[in-house]
Amino acid sequence: MKYLAVFLTVILIACASTNLKVFDTPGDQFEYAKKLYQAEKYDQAIEAFQTVIFRFHGTSLADSVTFYLGMCYFNQKDYILAVGEFRRLLTNYPTSPLADQAHYMVARSYFQDSPKNVGLEQDGVKKAIQTIENFLEDFPDSPYRPNARTLLDSCHARLAQKDFKNGMVYYKIGDRRAARIYFEGVVTNYSIPEWVGKSLYMLAEIDWKEEKYDDARAKLNNMMNAFPDHEWFDKAKDKYDEVLAKIENEQQSSADERAQE
Repeated sequence: MKYLAVFLTVILIACASTNLKVFDTPGDQFEYAKKLYQAEKYDQAIEAFQTVIFRFHGTSLADSVTFYLGMCYFNQKDYILAVGEFRRLLTNYPTSPLADQAHYMVARSYFQDSPKNVGLEQDGVKKAIQTIENFLEDFPDSPYRPNARTLLDSCHARLAQKDFKNGMVYYKIGDRRAARIYFEGVVTNYSIPEWVGKSLYMLAEIDWKEEKYDDARAKLNNMMNAFPDHEWFDKAKDKYDEVLAKIENEQQSSADERAQE
């Protein structure tokens, strides 16, 4: 009790130093904090929301306050702090009507915290995927399911891009075996048209260099049939024609050799 009194004193002093208003009821304090949040004054809003928690211990608004604290940190791009608040809501108030949105925001926070440069580790994206999968299982009726599925697609696109870029690195240094592994991984593990299409094309290029012309033709044919609007479609068509011409020339050469026997 002594420590709580000291903490409340600190809060009141902090409010005074930042010109924050202090109200006599949790509802009024909460509405004041929300106005600061809506005005995008996130530092002040954080203090105002924290005042609700510490001045009105046990208030029924605690889950809403925790959620808004998470949103303040999220909008400040302090994504790990945001995750902490959203997870606190899920742990302390699992039956809150905000639980599904908080769970979804955990995934968004992990995704946003992950570097956009796919050359760097994408641990945040992987955590986001796991969080979304849990969300879809735990909240079958949530209105945030479409948002979660869209975010899941973005996560898969990020990882597919990373694997494709890795494949290109190995391809450019001449390690076709390693490149093939990455490109095949994209085709097998993801359903993102941009990167699956590009990976099929690059697999065909590898087959071409290894003189596996029938395999190259099959991959290019699959790519063009599956993704007729792909940005590499014309490129694939030109390569397909080149491969087809090579196959026909080899068939003609074989026929000529047999005729001479």
